[in-house]
Amino acid sequence: LTLKPLGMTVAGSQINASASVDAGANVPAVAFDLAAPKLDLGRLLAESKTTDMLQGTGNLKIKLAGQGASIAAIAASLNGGTNLLMNEGKIKTAALDAAAGGLTALVGMMTSEQSEWTVLNCVASRFDIKNGVATSKVLLADTEYSTVVGEGSMNLGTEALAMKISPQSKS
Repeated sequence: LTLKPLGMTVAGSQINASASVDAGANVPAVAFDLAAPKLDLGRLLAESKTTDMLQGTGNLKIKLAGQGASIAAIAASLNGGTNLLMNEGKIKTAALDAAAGGLTALVGMMTSEQSEWTVLNCVASRFDIKNGVATSKVLLADTEYSTVVGEGSMNLGTEALAMKISPQSKS
């Protein structure tokens, strides 16, 4: 099965993709390529009932290929990568606080400001995926009050995480 080109509108955003599944091979193979240059991430997450804690538009690219007789085997064999770049968004302060380990509470005390939303100046994420291991090449969220940097890897086959998140206050 090959779907190419596959164009669609999701959450008001144009997405171009291609996908293939070769189920006739001894070991089934799959491939997926997606480009969404102006993806409304906030609207997508809200409409999919995932979360309403993010607003903003970003450039998303995903390219994956793998093979295996099960979802876990395919995940363990994936090669490719993901890229996300987002400018000028906002995130609910409670969500940022959960991700940054209480940093926003400290920043709030130092600035005497409490706001429901925190401005996102930039979010950048790039993972290279080889043999089912996604390794962070770029993981950054820059807000009006802090910069959060991440690094590490995720084993997609075993679902094991080895990630480190380092928030730094701008105050």
